[in-house]
Amino acid sequence: MAEESNIRILHSRRAEFYIKLITDQKDLSDRYATIVIYGKLPHLAWEYSFEDWVFDVLNKVKEFSSQINRPAEPEHLHTIRTQLKTIFYKSKQRNLSVYKRRLFLVFIIPFLVGLVVAFMLRYYPVFTLRPVFDFSFNFSTVFDYRTVLLVSCSISLNNILITLLVQEKNL
Repeated sequence: MAEESNIRILHSRRAEFYIKLITDQKDLSDRYATIVIYGKLPHLAWEYSFEDWVFDVLNKVKEFSSQINRPAEPEHLHTIRTQLKTIFYKSKQRNLSVYKRRLFLVFIIPFLVGLVVAFMLRYYPVFTLRPVFDFSFNFSTVFDYRTVLLVSCSISLNNILITLLVQEKNL
């Protein structure tokens, strides 16, 4: 939440923001004019650049202030721009940290599963699977622990590549 003189800007983690601007001039009923704008941060990079997005928001503020015949002061617009810049880059930083955690998880989960299976194959070679039928299948005759580690590493790398490609498509 940012609050300065006649401007109040709230934002949420869901990339929503709320701007309330109280103009300096009073109307005929001796009240200050209030301009309220609700919006969302651009979700995808190709949707808006920061400059385009702020330009659109400031144009809305100017449009509403001209409709009520109470112009928004340049200091107000500068304050709104500064606060929106802070909100935009905090959101971008938060999205980047979520992306890094996602990359870590898509790598580590298959790798850890592969380590557990390789450990069981290496140190418990009689590890068997007993399905509904009453026969034993010895994994160690088909899969060596090195093969399991190789497969789990390749799955992890494949997951990372897919995640990177999906992210690049969204940019």
